[in-house]
Amino acid sequence: MDSKTWLQREVAALYEITRAMNASKSRKEVLAVMLGRIVTELGYKAATLRLLDEEKGTLILQSAYGLSEEYLAKGSVRLSKSGLDQTVLTGEPVALADVRNDSAFQYAEAAKREGLCSVLAVPMTLHDRVIGVLRVYTDSPHEFKPEEQAFIAAIANLGAQAVCRTHFFHAFRLIAHNLNSTLDLKSVLRTLLLETVRELNVKAGSIRLLDINRETLHLATAYGLSETYLQKGEVRVGQSPIDQQVLSDGRPVAINDLMNEAAFQYLEEARREGIRSVLVLPLRLKETVVGVMRLYSAQVRRLSEEEIGFAVAIADLGAVAVENARENVEKNRVSDIVRTRKGSIGNLHKKFDVVVANIDLKSLRRMRKPLLSHLKKGGFLILSGILEQGKERIRRHYLETGLLRRIKVTQQGEWVCLTFKKK
Repeated sequence: MDSKTWLQREVAALYEITRAMNASKSRKEVLAVMLGRIVTELGYKAATLRLLDEEKGTLILQSAYGLSEEYLAKGSVRLSKSGLDQTVLTGEPVALADVRNDSAFQYAEAAKREGLCSVLAVPMTLHDRVIGVLRVYTDSPHEFKPEEQAFIAAIANLGAQAVCRTHFFHAFRLIAHNLNSTLDLKSVLRTLLLETVRELNVKAGSIRLLDINRETLHLATAYGLSETYLQKGEVRVGQSPIDQQVLSDGRPVAINDLMNEAAFQYLEEARREGIRSVLVLPLRLKETVVGVMRLYSAQVRRLSEEEIGFAVAIADLGAVAVENARENVEKNRVSDIVRTRKGSIGNLHKKFDVVVANIDLKSLRRMRKPLLSHLKKGGFLILSGILEQGKERIRRHYLETGLLRRIKVTQQGEWVCLTFKKK
């Protein structure tokens, strides 16, 4: 192929790819057009695009063109076994003349059966950060010239932008849509946290809300953390410099490596839990911060501006959900009998027909006496926010007072709610 023809095909491929990106297509559609045009216009045999999973140390397939299902199902690309990809993730393209006989190529035998020969692997870079790898394959020996490599690298970087833009846009829209399915604050916060952990591919997360005195952050929901870690102790603002900063400034704070952060509260517990990086975000409603969301990674990790921006938007949705819980009471015309408050039970000086405590296990154990002291005879005590493995301990802890009888156990997934009646 002469240089003029090659340039014409590059222009044709680039035109179709950018048109797909500007047509508000889904990520799947954009990547399919991208790989299809690269292969068909430039005469390659096949192409793949994989994104980096930093938590698992693997490259996850996002799109492929020209490869059989058998080849694609051969197994995951583990960085520890792929010298080629290790090099590419440092930001350097790699070209192999014959993958069938190169030790740097994982699954060489599978490539031979597929009829693959030469490969060019280039990094997908977004703001100087490599997020994945684009590979193109030929079925015969091929020398990838510098200008050819430069063009494929440019397409890879367009792919990185497309992945980021379409991924977070559609993810945020889906999360916001799902929130309309329930008015239950705990369910809303749980959904927000779960989807954020999944979309950013981190180890775990938690959401804590401030008490009325703005001194303690009470656990509202958590995902991916052990009960041992959740019961490590109260999070008091005065003893947690990172939370003080987030609550004061109203901006996220990232700790990329906890091993270098001696001031982190419960540092040893975090290390035992396998936590290496933390992003702490304010739940902010206008100028008021009502709590924090924490996202934990098992790796030393620096989230991109786009990832942090996405997490900030989700955290703000959490603040809106807290405010909506208060407004829902007013809209249902029960504001004369229902009060939403952030504060200590010690500020209450009367007894109630129903007492509901939706807090962490350690707080439920500690607050047994004040909860019972505010419950009328014949009244109902409802305890939730209990993980399944802690159910029996809490049940025995409350029944041993002799003041209650258990009447109902409700479970949804790993979460349990216990209902008692005071004798």
